[in-house]
Amino acid sequence: YGKFKGHIKIGYKEGVWLKWFIGSYLGFVFLFALYIFLVRFNIMSYEYDYFIDAGIVFFIAMLAYFGFVQPDVFSGKKTISQVIPFVKYKKTGLSKALSLDLKENLLQIMENDKPYLDNDLRLDNLAELLKVSRNQTSQIINEHFNLSFFDFINKYRVEEAIILLSNPVDEDINITQIAYSAGFNNRASFYKAFKKFTNKTPSYFLKHQLVS
Repeated sequence: YGKFKGHIKIGYKEGVWLKWFIGSYLGFVFLFALYIFLVRFNIMSYEYDYFIDAGIVFFIAMLAYFGFVQPDVFSGKKTISQVIPFVKYKKTGLSKALSLDLKENLLQIMENDKPYLDNDLRLDNLAELLKVSRNQTSQIINEHFNLSFFDFINKYRVEEAIILLSNPVDEDINITQIAYSAGFNNRASFYKAFKKFTNKTPSYFLKHQLVS
């Protein structure tokens, strides 16, 4: 992968796809080579046969599943834990009751402290406010809101931007300034998030606000 990447220029999404493809392919090749080795030296057993067959089927199924059913995994848009129910977080020590309490605490923090207005907000910063680990914070957001950290934060930022755009001071309002005031750190990410959550561009939304 490293040699291949060094010879041609590939984007991030293509790189993620390539890593998954090569990893799965190498897993398949390893098991197939192991099968040949065991047969060649006459040490194959039913147990080994079942194990290798199951492994080969697994790698083939994984390629088919991610490649055709869930292409977003190869493209880098989703993680495995978001598309496979049985792939869970590492042990975080969160009971169901504690998880629900932390969810409520998180909502209060977002409502009262508005950390999303910080243009440089990171998962570590939010975890510090919540007084838990970053893994636990990520788990709470994913399980209770079904969103990634960035989508969770950007959803609040878009809601803040809607408030600002709905009450423009004048018709020459600067949309870029609105983006920064709502917590975004650039215009492009603001437009992308706004369109994702409202199905409208900020300019379109503002235009109709001024008309009304």
